[in-house]
Amino acid sequence: MSAEMPALFDLLDHYDLACAHAENRPGCELESVPTCFPEMNTGVILFRKSAEVGALFSRWHENYAKALADSNYWFRADQPPFREARISARRCRIATLTAEYNCRFPYPVYLSGEVKILHGHGGDFAALVERLNASPDMRIAFGGGRYLIRNSDKHPFPSLVRERLKSALPWGKSHESRGSLVTVAIPCFNAERWIRECVGSALGQSHRPVEVLVLDDGSSDRSLEVLGSFGDSVRVLAEPNRGSNPSRNRLLAEARGEWIQFLDADDYLLPDKIARQLAEGGGGRDADLIYSPGLVEERDGQEALGETAVPCDHDPVEQWLRWRLVQTGAALWRTEALRRIGGWNEDFPCCQDNEIFSRAIRSGLRLCFAPTSRSVYRSWPGGSISRKNLRRVLETRDRLIDEMLAWLKVSGKMTDAYRRAAGITCFESARTLAADDLAAAAAFHDRRRRDGLIHLEGGAAPPSYRLAYRIFGFPKAERLAQLMRRK
Repeated sequence: MSAEMPALFDLLDHYDLACAHAENRPGCELESVPTCFPEMNTGVILFRKSAEVGALFSRWHENYAKALADSNYWFRADQPPFREARISARRCRIATLTAEYNCRFPYPVYLSGEVKILHGHGGDFAALVERLNASPDMRIAFGGGRYLIRNSDKHPFPSLVRERLKSALPWGKSHESRGSLVTVAIPCFNAERWIRECVGSALGQSHRPVEVLVLDDGSSDRSLEVLGSFGDSVRVLAEPNRGSNPSRNRLLAEARGEWIQFLDADDYLLPDKIARQLAEGGGGRDADLIYSPGLVEERDGQEALGETAVPCDHDPVEQWLRWRLVQTGAALWRTEALRRIGGWNEDFPCCQDNEIFSRAIRSGLRLCFAPTSRSVYRSWPGGSISRKNLRRVLETRDRLIDEMLAWLKVSGKMTDAYRRAAGITCFESARTLAADDLAAAAAFHDRRRRDGLIHLEGGAAPPSYRLAYRIFGFPKAERLAQLMRRK
């Protein structure tokens, strides 16, 4: 929120609820709702605390719970259930907010007043608000708010739109990779619970054409039966269990697409993931790998606890050294480029994404950053290899960081920023290990400190910890932190 908004509360003198129109509608039509009934965005909702609103919210919750229980409802969006609840809320007075009160800057948006509420992930919000509000003219913002077309622009509006859309607006481009075949490659092992939604999200991609290729890695549950229900729309392979990276390499060998999208069987893609990533990556003209932030869906047992965007930097080396993992599903690879560097390393049981990204960087593949998060990784308590065998993960991380630093030094690419990023990650590793084995963590810390690779910064080094560290040193600072956690 960028300003005070007393007008919103004045609105509630006349209405029960207000929300803004949604620029993008999930590809989900409802039998009970006419197609002309508008989609409203649920990110910003203004409402009175009344019986009518309470009844609407209850219907919305019930509709969404029913949708999530339906294995064919892979959209995950809560907007269609909200649409369904609104059409029956005849006693609830609903107003439509203007775009200035829900400015979803990743999408094209028409503005005619001062932006009050920004809605999106990442970026310098203060600078974006300043830019969007620099002119009071009627204007269209697009390209993440970086581009504005004003009513007062001197150029003829249609030609201006054409030229600016060609260079900035993903879905306004005529790019080289439009129509390129993309293979969605899904390794599956005992994923009966999730595989229908995963495959559905691949088949539902707005980009065309798409080849969906699934390898069942010796599942003992009903995964193959579920996969068979998709018929000829999915190409299914099966072989005895060998593990995730051998499965990915078999899929890579079988892929027919110019691009390949790997997707783990318990994760899913939002409908425009591939199209948006290709568009934001310039159509892939100068890229072998397009990578984006991912969304993490934290889960506890059966329930989804919410989604967060994983930080992502434009400098892939610094991001890699900070161990800001680009999840498997958040990357789009040029198939031949991935084959050229040898595919996935089958000797790595953990840190597989980090290892292959390290080789991509060191092999000189052309990496391109696309800023929009459209892939979803499900995180389970204790569910990943990284959580089950922490010591092995930290040892593998340490080895990979040494390999990257050695390459940076030999190639003349080492910078202070890279050493600092590695130092932050090594310090985080020491703290993580300390929770399991303080003596081993202290030895690791001292070795990395002699290498000049301990840097106290970020979430693992709050001010109180840094003070204790300077006074008492690492082992005592850790004991003090553990004592405070017990309290």
